[in-house]
Amino acid sequence: MKNDWPTAYINKANQLNLLKNISINRDIEFVTRGEMAELAYKTVLSIAQDTTTDVISNSEKEINSANAVKHVIRGITTGDLETEVVSKLGEPVRIDESKYGFKWYIYNQNYANYLQVGIENKKVVALYTNADNWEFLNDIKIGTAKDVVESVYGKPLSYIQRGNTRYRIDHRGEFGMFLYEKKHITIFYDVYNNSTVTAVKIVDEELEQNLVGFYGNMGRTVEKSFEKQIFDLTNSSRYRFGKPILKRTDEGAEVAKLHSKDMAISNFFSHKNLDGESPHERLIEQGRNIIASAENIAAGQTSAIYAHEAWMNSKGHREAVLSNLDYLGVGVYVGGQFRIYYTQMFYSLSN
Repeated sequence: MKNDWPTAYINKANQLNLLKNISINRDIEFVTRGEMAELAYKTVLSIAQDTTTDVISNSEKEINSANAVKHVIRGITTGDLETEVVSKLGEPVRIDESKYGFKWYIYNQNYANYLQVGIENKKVVALYTNADNWEFLNDIKIGTAKDVVESVYGKPLSYIQRGNTRYRIDHRGEFGMFLYEKKHITIFYDVYNNSTVTAVKIVDEELEQNLVGFYGNMGRTVEKSFEKQIFDLTNSSRYRFGKPILKRTDEGAEVAKLHSKDMAISNFFSHKNLDGESPHERLIEQGRNIIASAENIAAGQTSAIYAHEAWMNSKGHREAVLSNLDYLGVGVYVGGQFRIYYTQMFYSLSN
């Protein structure tokens, strides 16, 4: 079973210097994970049904937590009441569905402090941020080296077990998942910044282990949530790297959605559709004067978070995310051979 084919396409027109240190006036297609990368964001390599034979060691670092700082993001930690969250942060801008069944409270008023808070039964059960607004054990934060993280939390988990199924994890140095005090803590690394910490996600152990299958509760509602989150994650990353915030467009979102759906239904994975149309050509069909464009695609990633973090650790995708283009449309489609398909459409218009 194969999955996770993120690729990036960049179209440069009128010799615009849209991507730093990249030559212009030509089309470039990046295939950065090879033709056939492994299943679901480089995560699952195999499924072992026999859990009586322990073929992989799965360690949990013993940490003296008597005086340890809680895992706090913007003053919020797992176990807090929903009322405490609203009191500290205000009402969320929106509430998204999650693959776990809980609700993501989205705080995107200021991308410098972007935060997703998972709420179930009026309590915090999950957190995610790629902003520099959190405090962890031993002062782990954005920019901390991977070896420092592992000196605190130990080696990352090598598998997750759900029921009688064991899902092996292949981190490839881009993230580590750790079990600590009944929480799954995933630390994401930036391979283009010396593999230092770039984001963090926390989910209660029970929720992670009780997830249905590998992908959880996927559907059209979650699909729409992923689209919105990818837009936010892109802009929060751009903010951190000093890039202007991208504008959302219906035209770009429609083109992106149709391409994700087309790939799923027609069983292909490419920037060009089966009619041979490039992303730039598909955008022009919308009747707008598109002067430059770029596209990221991916398949199989289990959430918007994993898709975004994978793109940021791939040269072509990262350049598209941090390009000097102006608009972004996102389209996600659940279905097809690889279960879920993602498309980002970046572009600029003539004045």
